[in-house]
This record gives sequence, structure tokens and C-alpha cells, in this order.
Amino acid sequence: KLMGRSVASAFAKWAGESADARRAGGILLRAAEKLRSRGVASAFATWAAEAADLRRKGTILKRAVEKLRSRGVAAAFTRWAGEAAANRRMVTAASRVVACM
Repeated sequence: KLMGRSVASAFAKWAGESADARRAGGILLRAAEKLRSRGVASAFATWAAEAADLRRKGTILKRAVEKLRSRGVAAAFTRWAGEAAANRRMVTAASRVVACM
């Protein structure tokens, strides 16, 4: 009986320690998961901020390119209009010269 009692006592002690270890493991697992979630959340927040910044910069670049294009188109149109007016003047002058001959 003494041997049975000591075995039972040892088993009870082991079972208690095993349950404590399981509980501690669960607590550690939840703590590690929280830390990992924080890291993921932090990484996502950083990525989201960078993506928003890139989107903003992309919008600024698009506007700048459109301005440059508009300037280029306006300059080309002004040049064309000037050339067209000069050609009209030359045609008028040539017509007068031919008429005088």
C-alpha cells in the first residue's frame, strides 16, 4: 500500500505540474501570438502609409506631367499659329507681286 500511495502521490504531483506547464504554455503561446500580431499590424500600418505616400506622389507627378504636356501643346499651337500667319502674309505678298506683273 505504501508503494501504491507514493506512486499515486507522484502521479498526482506530475499531473498537477503537467497541467501547470500546459497552462503556462498556453499563456506563452497567446503572448507570442499577440507580439506577432503587433508586428504584423505594425508592418501593415507602415506599408499602408508608404502606399498612401506613393499614391500621393503619383498624383503630383501626373499633374506635373499634364502641365508640361499642356505647355508643350500650347507652345506647339502658338508656333503653328505664327507659322500659319506668316504663310498667309507670304501668300498675300506673293499674290500682290504676281498681280503687279
